[in-house]
Amino acid sequence: VVKITIEKRRMDKLQSRAKAVTWESGSLEDALKTAAAQKKPLLVEITAGWCPFCSRFEEGPLSEARVGEALKDWLAVQIDADAHPELVERYGVVDLPMVALLSPRGTLVGAFGNNMEPNGTDPRTTTDAFLKALEEAKRVWQGTDTEEDRRVSDAKDASKMASLARW
Repeated sequence: VVKITIEKRRMDKLQSRAKAVTWESGSLEDALKTAAAQKKPLLVEITAGWCPFCSRFEEGPLSEARVGEALKDWLAVQIDADAHPELVERYGVVDLPMVALLSPRGTLVGAFGNNMEPNGTDPRTTTDAFLKALEEAKRVWQGTDTEEDRRVSDAKDASKMASLARW
């Protein structure tokens, strides 16, 4: 019982640090359903209350007005790495915070963390780099969803399927 209370306090404190972000409540699965229903992309931050780099990210880029404005078209959800080790394993998280940018359908269209950025371009520490990562992910998800729509449409078109079958 004490452990649950401590984790709850950590998440409350964590969520209050990012001043420019409105976090979805509930699970990642709930946020994915909401994103699909609203046709909005999803920012997923995997974080922890004890993580100093997470604090810097949340008090830095995630508290900037320009980021808040850019995230108006997005949903955002925070995942506590300590409370959800299965998600840490699923997404291969090796350092925190890890941020995944998902299309409204849940397709990964961008990510940062896990030491993937060249020196000085980490979107977790630089507002301009964060905004650039959001724009790139938005461009990718729109293209990804358009391509997926085309494939689904082609699959329903019997003449296109017949011509493919000849190959």
